[in-house]
Amino acid sequence: MSHLYETDEQSFEEDVLRAPIPVLVDFWATWCGPCRALTPTLERIAEKYEGRLTIVKVDVDRAPRLKSRYHVQGVPRLVLFKDGREAGALLGAHPQARVEAFLDQHVGAAPAPAMSGELPPTPMGYASPEPPPPTTQQNVLDMLVQPGGRPRR
Repeated sequence: MSHLYETDEQSFEEDVLRAPIPVLVDFWATWCGPCRALTPTLERIAEKYEGRLTIVKVDVDRAPRLKSRYHVQGVPRLVLFKDGREAGALLGAHPQARVEAFLDQHVGAAPAPAMSGELPPTPMGYASPEPPPPTTQQNVLDMLVQPGGRPRR
């Protein structure tokens, strides 16, 4: 089942500008290879952000007024709309992580999937059940000095 929706010049205002949640518009063309390559990425993102974001596609060849109105000079062009206004845009086929980082700035991060029986990830890997030892002045000095007493560079 597709999580992407098509819109056109007649339904754009209702589908995008009056939407109750943010809408990411993919301005694309059928002849555009990068546009077609981006579609599976957008499908995954739409599923991940379901209920918090809608993704719609606009074929620029079938919607020339929208292409002109939103200054689409190259495709793919992703434009995020919030409360009926343009909130940001990306030009080109970006990796999923880049598109998600862009969305997270404007929509907020998608909730992480639940991990049964595992500790939550941390910036350094997975959390250990024991807290780290307290940092003391001596610990810091030990970290700054190499074995043999030479300062670290």
